[in-house]
Amino acid sequence: MTSILESYDAVAFTSVLDERLTAATARLAKARGLAEEKVWLEAAVARLAETRAPYLELLQKAARLPELEVVRSAQILELQNVAIDAVERLQAGITFHTGSRMPLLDSLFGKLKFATLRRAESAEFEKFCVDFEKRLNTQYAKRLLVTPAFEFAVPVIEQVRAAFTGWRASITPEPLPEGEAAALIEALRAAAGLIEQPLRQVRLLAEAALTPLSGAFEESGLGAKPKKRAVKAAPKVEEELVAEPAPVEPPPVKKVKVKKARPPKPASVGA
Repeated sequence: MTSILESYDAVAFTSVLDERLTAATARLAKARGLAEEKVWLEAAVARLAETRAPYLELLQKAARLPELEVVRSAQILELQNVAIDAVERLQAGITFHTGSRMPLLDSLFGKLKFATLRRAESAEFEKFCVDFEKRLNTQYAKRLLVTPAFEFAVPVIEQVRAAFTGWRASITPEPLPEGEAAALIEALRAAAGLIEQPLRQVRLLAEAALTPLSGAFEESGLGAKPKKRAVKAAPKVEEELVAEPAPVEPPPVKKVKVKKARPPKPASVGA
């Protein structure tokens, strides 16, 4: 039976395939002709999307399992980057629509460095989230953001706040009831088995579509399988060797000389 971590990785790998399939589609689109091949690749994209959809929520919930602590750490970092991406989109949107000299940019972002923020520890990133929310809630920001000129920013700000909420939920997940944990494990293992056939079809369609481009399928990484994580071996507990006590020899027994009793002298005759 596959481990819980292996089952999770098998299902989560569909997101990696999705990214690689997107790159392969862009590469094939640049090629002239190949109309049928492009249709096959579109079919692969649709098949993968159909396969992934039912399990996205399952993956998010399953990350709360104690057995998937290593996954949760990676998920926290991923959600942190999602939140930073949303903040970066907001900055880019304001710059594009209102110009780089808009005072709101300095009010919201100051001298923010996104590269540094992506390396921030959880406590430091939480401070940023609190500070940024305060900046969004200032009277100056509120007054501007409700004007028609900033209508574009409303859905992006909602994305930022939702991303902050998602990140915070991953930091302090609620413990799973025992029954729910068992159901998640069972669903995860079932999903890992159910996706095998559709993923094989996705790979075959992609390989057929990319065949005219020499080496394209191999370079795409679509034929790869999820790598097995290195599991740390439990440290060996060395048994303490207790030395047996040396046998104690009994003390030597002193020989006691026993004097033999002399026989009585015979009585003299005529005495």
